[in-house]
Amino acid sequence: TTAGFQSALLVSVPFWQKHGFVEVTNQQANESYGEDAKVMMRAL
Repeated sequence: TTAGFQSALLVSVPFWQKHGFVEVTNQQANESYGEDAKVMMRAL
């Protein structure tokens, strides 16, 4: 929407794919999150 947030980003394991988040492949999660952590995004 023009009056609010357009997307949400988080760093997580693939669990969030079940909730509509998709991996952002052009960004890398910090290694402190673990080797399977990925930057995830969901349009709002």
